[in-house]
Amino acid sequence: MSSFQLAKSYLQYYFRAKKASAVTAPPAIAQFAEKVLQDRRYFYAFEEIERLRKRLLNDKKTIAVTDFGAGSRLGATHERRIRDITKTAATSPAYCELLFRMIQCYRPQHIVELGTSMGIATLYQAKSAAYTTVHTLEGCPQVAKRAQQHFDLLGVKNIDVHVGEFSSQLPKVIGALPQLDFVFFDGNHQYASTLQYFQQCLPKAHEGSLFIFDDIYWSAEMQKAWTVLKQHPKVTASIDLFFFGILFFLPQEKGHFTLIPNRWKPL
Repeated sequence: MSSFQLAKSYLQYYFRAKKASAVTAPPAIAQFAEKVLQDRRYFYAFEEIERLRKRLLNDKKTIAVTDFGAGSRLGATHERRIRDITKTAATSPAYCELLFRMIQCYRPQHIVELGTSMGIATLYQAKSAAYTTVHTLEGCPQVAKRAQQHFDLLGVKNIDVHVGEFSSQLPKVIGALPQLDFVFFDGNHQYASTLQYFQQCLPKAHEGSLFIFDDIYWSAEMQKAWTVLKQHPKVTASIDLFFFGILFFLPQEKGHFTLIPNRWKPL
C-alpha cells in the first residue's frame, strides 16, 4: 500500500474509532480500553529498549537477509543495512508499549511471536513477561543471530529464538506448549500465510487467549485477512487499533470494536 493510501486508511480509522474512555462494550473490551489503552505509566524498560532502537537506526552495517514474507521473492537473499531493517520492520514505540501493557494486564504464560526481526518488539514482550519465556520465530538466520546479540546485550534471558521458515518451526513450537495465551503475528504479511498461521494456532487457543495481528492495513491482502479472521466462528470479539488487530475468544464477549487511546484523539 502506498503512503497516500495508508494515510487515507488511517484518517478513515481515526474518524470512526471510539475513544477508549467513551466505549460502551462488554466487560473484557472495557477492561482492555481502561487497563491497556488508557494506561499512561512509563516503565523502566522502555528507555533501555528505545536506546537500542536509536543505535540500530544509525547502524549502516549490512547483513545478508533471506526474506520469506510479502514484498519479496520467496527465499530471496540480499544485503540490507541494519538501519533499514529496523526502520521498515520494527514495531513502533507506541505499539510496542501496547504489547508491554497487554502482557502486564493479562499475565499470559505461553507467549509466541511470529517475526523477530531486530528483536525490538520481542524485548518489550520479554521485559513485561520476565516470569516466563517468549518464543519468537525468525526465518532469516542472520537476522536471528543479530537479534540474539541484542537480547544478550540487554541481558534478557527469557527469549527462545526459533530459526527457520514458519511453516516448519511453528508446528514444533505450538506442539511443545500446552496452550497459547498470547500470540503476536508479525511476519509474512500475505493473505494465505496469515490465515494458515492462525489456523495452526487455533487448536491451542482458549477463552483467555489474545491473538494480535500487526499491520492489518498494510496491504489489500492484510485487510482481507483481517476481515476473514474476525468473522471466524471461534472468534467472539475483536478490536481494531489500526496497526494492530486483536482477537478474543471469550464466549460472553460479542462484537467488533474500533478503538483509539484518548491521547491519540484529543478532540
